[in-house]
Amino acid sequence: MSTYIILADLEGIFGVTDLFDSETNRSLLLAQIKRTIDCIKKTEDSIVKVCLIHDDGRMDIEKDVLDLGACYYGSGIKSLLSLESAADYAILIGFHSKAGGAGVFPHSFKLEIEKVSTDDKDVGEVYMFSKFFKLRGTKVIFVSGEGFFDDEMVFEGTITHYINNSVDYEDSLSTALEAPVESIKSFVTDDEVLLYLNNTDYYNLIDHSSYSKERKCFVFESIQDFFKKIIELAIEINRASVIIRRTNLNFAKEISRLIKSGQAEMPDIELLNKDIFLFNEFEREMVMNLLKTATK
Repeated sequence: MSTYIILADLEGIFGVTDLFDSETNRSLLLAQIKRTIDCIKKTEDSIVKVCLIHDDGRMDIEKDVLDLGACYYGSGIKSLLSLESAADYAILIGFHSKAGGAGVFPHSFKLEIEKVSTDDKDVGEVYMFSKFFKLRGTKVIFVSGEGFFDDEMVFEGTITHYINNSVDYEDSLSTALEAPVESIKSFVTDDEVLLYLNNTDYYNLIDHSSYSKERKCFVFESIQDFFKKIIELAIEINRASVIIRRTNLNFAKEISRLIKSGQAEMPDIELLNKDIFLFNEFEREMVMNLLKTATK
């Protein structure tokens, strides 16, 4: 009897358009989990486990998953580190493109993360979770979601499915379930993971053991180390984001005050087309110096 783990995100679930519509999204998520479980059990007698990693698994779906005939051993990224996450095969649903990629909801774990790199290339969540499973001896046979992630396959033979595709979901999943195991081969080895944020101010505000001043990014020694520490780092990113937004809001108010009072003129520079909340300390100082120059 084979064991399957369904790893569920939310952005790439059929029908999800508003991430703040919790009630609707919960129903849509459970509907696709049910379709996935039904398809697995129709193919073979098996044990099915479900893990929700979106928003670190805060949505409570345990009772619903149990009612669907599957095991719910935990939620959130850290639950993957437990021995209960062991499985023969993994199915990823609800996923999306990496930061800067195609689709409606491209990102890599958090919107503030500019890029995640490992194995000498920029990767997204599909690659990271697939690589994690590979190192645990679990074969990722199917990935579904929105955007584009064909370039993030860790296993040769993994079948991808996009929710805006005319190809039927069950047909694609059944093909993956019935594929010979020999066609799914792994080819990566563990390596350090580098994480870069979209504003250098974060590096001055976050005191985290994984930050490297020399490399100017967060460095994790392995995929296991990354998943152990990413939630802790995410909390620090949230804290720092509040400070950065407040600082830049005050910065914008000061520019407006100087211009409205006639004490300065708006300089014609490309930098000012940037999202105000992404300005860093150097850029704020540059703009203020240009404003002062314009008054002379």
